[in-house]
Amino acid sequence: MRRSQRGVVFVLTLGVLTALVLVLVAASAAHRQAAKAEANRIGLRRAELAARAGIQRAIAALGTQAASPTTTQDEWATLGNAGSDNFVDGSSHFRMQIVDAASLVNLNTATEAQFQKLPLTQEQIDCLLDFREAGTTPRTDGAKDEYYNALPNGYNTKLEPFETVDELLQVKEFTPQILFQAQTNSISSTTPLAAESNGVTPVLADLLTVDSVSTAVSSAGANLPALRTVPNQAALQRILGNPVLATAVFNQRQTFTSMGQVLRLPGFTTATARALVNSYMVGNTNQQGRINLNTATDNVLNTIPNLSPDIVNAIISRQSSGFSQLGDVFDVPGYTIAMAQTSIDSFAVNSNVFLIRVEGISGTSRVPFEAVVSISSTQPPRILRINRPVQPDVATSRWGWPTTTTSDVSLKEGS
Repeated sequence: MRRSQRGVVFVLTLGVLTALVLVLVAASAAHRQAAKAEANRIGLRRAELAARAGIQRAIAALGTQAASPTTTQDEWATLGNAGSDNFVDGSSHFRMQIVDAASLVNLNTATEAQFQKLPLTQEQIDCLLDFREAGTTPRTDGAKDEYYNALPNGYNTKLEPFETVDELLQVKEFTPQILFQAQTNSISSTTPLAAESNGVTPVLADLLTVDSVSTAVSSAGANLPALRTVPNQAALQRILGNPVLATAVFNQRQTFTSMGQVLRLPGFTTATARALVNSYMVGNTNQQGRINLNTATDNVLNTIPNLSPDIVNAIISRQSSGFSQLGDVFDVPGYTIAMAQTSIDSFAVNSNVFLIRVEGISGTSRVPFEAVVSISSTQPPRILRINRPVQPDVATSRWGWPTTTTSDVSLKEGS
């Protein structure tokens, strides 16, 4: 009987010990899980702080950007080496790249003819234009409130400029696949997008912006005066050297709405056209949606109507030396007055808005940001907004950065 009691006690004791062990194991596992979660939170926070430090480093570079032409020889263009440099600060680090917004196609100002030279169908183009423009009557293949209101979670057509590129996803016929996936074949009659200098074929979203703004400046960075303010005919004659042409321009100076319209006057040569566009501007000082001749890729330049592939290639070749003023475009072989009449108002040689792409890293944690920053000759750089991309591995899959860095840049003071 005593043996039986001892056996029961032993079994009970063993059960209690087993239960205690299981409790300890569970508590230990929970502790490890909590510790891991806390470590992940700390890692993400450090990565985020590193990314924000990268934004500030980029802003410091943009703060020294002159109002004169924006070129690929400027500090902003090489800072970060397109994600190849690793900026190290203690246990955290970041990679970065600055992109000129004026090197992209502006969703809010691009014309139907420009959109037709992107891999878009006419239905997509009509829907895009209907979404951003006022009016209640849709285009032939477009959509207005009648379509959007009938959706399960209906909404109204915006009828205003886009605020982000991602807002295209609210437009009929646009999907994440259209915006963010590479298209191996053109879905319209236009030429498919070509691989760029980093070897990566861009997706549609990579070519688009809503923020590009340029300023009409001289090669020294001074704002050009408006043609409508020219004081007298003699001032124009000194620039043009042609009294008949000077008279015609002076008499109509208040009616012109574009420089291309001015160049349609008879008598212009490439020399007189160059002189005029280097001396005066037509329109507003801040010009939204102009494409920077110094920074645009061939995919973007190809959206400008009436530019042949040879002209585009010649512009790209000239970027290494740079366009110091808008009239330099007339030095491009084959660029004629007839071409200028339809394209000169699409171009700029500087930019006031930049995209800062940065990825903060701490351990296995990575936090990407894309900041939109405006610069001015009279004020410090200003952050317009900061977006956090949701695409996985955005640095390599979207931005075209290498998977590994090639050099370290220490951020320690005095290094």
